[in-house]
Amino acid sequence: MSYDLPNDSDEPEGPNLPGITDFVLRRVRNGCIIAVGLLFGFLILWWLRTVYTDLLWYGELGYRDVFTKILVMKLWLFIGGTVVTALALIVNFYFTFRFSRGPSTLPVTDETMRLLRALLVAAVIITVLTAAPVFGSAAAGRWEVFLLFLNKVSFGVPDAEFGQDLSFFIVTLRMLHFVQSWVMGILITSVVMSLLLYAGIYGLRGLNFFLAPRMLKHIGILGGLLMVSIAAGHVLAIYELVVSPGGLVAGAGYTDIHARIPVLWLMTVIAALGAGAFFVSNRFGGLRLMVGAFSLWIIMVLLANLAFPALFQRFQVDPNEFEREQVYIERNIEATRVAYQLDQIEVVALPAVRDIDASVIADNLAVIENIRLWDVEPLRDAYNQLQFMELYYHFLNMDSDRYVLDGRLRQVLLAARELDPDSLPADAQNWVNRRLQYTHGYGVAMSPATGFTPEEGRPEFFIQDIPIRGEIPILRPELYYGESPATFAIVNSTAPEIDPSGGDLHYDGPGGVDLGSTFRRLAYAWQFADINILLSD
Repeated sequence: MSYDLPNDSDEPEGPNLPGITDFVLRRVRNGCIIAVGLLFGFLILWWLRTVYTDLLWYGELGYRDVFTKILVMKLWLFIGGTVVTALALIVNFYFTFRFSRGPSTLPVTDETMRLLRALLVAAVIITVLTAAPVFGSAAAGRWEVFLLFLNKVSFGVPDAEFGQDLSFFIVTLRMLHFVQSWVMGILITSVVMSLLLYAGIYGLRGLNFFLAPRMLKHIGILGGLLMVSIAAGHVLAIYELVVSPGGLVAGAGYTDIHARIPVLWLMTVIAALGAGAFFVSNRFGGLRLMVGAFSLWIIMVLLANLAFPALFQRFQVDPNEFEREQVYIERNIEATRVAYQLDQIEVVALPAVRDIDASVIADNLAVIENIRLWDVEPLRDAYNQLQFMELYYHFLNMDSDRYVLDGRLRQVLLAARELDPDSLPADAQNWVNRRLQYTHGYGVAMSPATGFTPEEGRPEFFIQDIPIRGEIPILRPELYYGESPATFAIVNSTAPEIDPSGGDLHYDGPGGVDLGSTFRRLAYAWQFADINILLSD
């Protein structure tokens, strides 16, 4: 991209930048190209590092196909979004340069003018190289929306207001809303940067900024497209009322149907008329027509879109809310029944036993014995007081399950004894301990849901202590995967892992990412910003 700003003065008077030759400009240009290339190269390597380490991890978990499918969708969206944004901005800036070119009246030398021109072009290039990946990343970040849209199936249930299949509101509407907001963002960027570029070029020409006819047409087209995208947003907002969380119940209510929808259609018409005003502004009305059309839309947003629904709700709905909202409450209840398939429940009458005596209880003793008495929170506190055994272990969550013990099905409560490396003593907080030796939790504690010690009311443990003992044999009590958000650990190193039972322990399971190669260790060292991963044995 080039822009010619000739200097009309043979012997200019005024401030100049001496020593700016073509050689210097080439050096500056080449230096900038190298710097930008190195920056992009580093960013690409940074991204490849994350992809590589995540691919190894998800592959180890058995989700390699899922990860690659998501990755491919992200790549296509990023590349497509970046290319579309770059092309849109390049075309836009091309016409900006073309419509604002002309002679300069600034009293500067040709060498100084070349430098200023190069700086202006560099600013445009930097803008494109910055904005395009940003919009591409925004598109890639919505990979889930596009995957859902591409694999959409009909729900077979229409909504009560518009008659659209529910898949439209859950899948299609989300995709359309993102595309609308994404395009509007590009248009806003184009308008703002075009105006700034026009001002910058006029400054280099030594002229006061104003919109010439061709420039006015350019901004009018961009503004018109922006108003079209705003009109599309109003139409989408109408359908989004179906999933609106506001009102007495979820979904569209009386105010939404009778106030917001008419107002949004009115706003759509106003935005469309505003778009037409922008498109013809270079022939009729000029800048004043643009400002007037946009101002009218702003006023309607404040009065009609914000104030009117609130007033309607206050004076038309609130005084008799139940009667107004009755139809929409019924819709909400019916939709809830359909969503949870409660409309498919078969009602069966079960006669109740009226007379309960000792024989009934005796016949159902197994049920009585499994009625849970322990609450989860105090029981977890009791576990952490009685069974943590070491400072670096803790019980995070309690779970309920059933086991056959002594020939009877018993309801039990149990929790895993998970590792908490942050609880190690201060003098033990080093890399070897946290990454190589204290690598796992140990076993579980289990107690009946109904049982407790008669003397102190403590849990009556079926499984307890370290070394682990209890009624159910546990051959390998080490816990390398748990619910605790612990950081990574490295196993099978030359440093022995800490075994609280006193044995010599090394991990021999099939899980984890193999760090046998130097390349993998380098990748993970960079991923976790930990050089010890590369240097350790």
